[in-house]
Amino acid sequence: EGVLVGLYPSIAVDNENNPHISYLDLTNQILKYAYKPDSNWILEDVVDEVAQATTTIKLDSNEYPHILYEHLSHSYYDGMSWQSEVVDSASSVWSSMAIDSVNNIHISYIRSTDEGLRYGYYDGADWDTRIIDGTPCAGMYYNPIDIDSEDLPHISYAAYATTNKLRYAH
Repeated sequence: EGVLVGLYPSIAVDNENNPHISYLDLTNQILKYAYKPDSNWILEDVVDEVAQATTTIKLDSNEYPHILYEHLSHSYYDGMSWQSEVVDSASSVWSSMAIDSVNNIHISYIRSTDEGLRYGYYDGADWDTRIIDGTPCAGMYYNPIDIDSEDLPHISYAAYATTNKLRYAH
């Protein structure tokens, strides 16, 4: 039986060109974080008891990592330790994350219950989530999000069940 480490990796590069990688150690069910500030890698356990899950990592303006993973959970390093929170209690299937200029988190995602494309925003105190496109399968597979210079979200996605065409939400 093989060891399943390094599954579902995501990478971000800081201002000094150092790589930050989130990934899953499926053998031990641990969400892991790897960082290489010099010639040596630093490896950290972020969260235990994580089942199979994709990861997305982004760095905020302090270059602290934020990781979005299984069941729409968000773990982040606050400068002293790792913190974790659940964004949406429903199981998420596909998600994407971006960070704005004041370090607020923006996510696009769909739930496994397939209620269409959803958007979540963390304002530093609370999460606000809403449906962007209620079309079944909207945002399925990919729904990348990015933030513009005015801190407004932009999401591209396809509505597979209806038009099968590229859509854009702003």
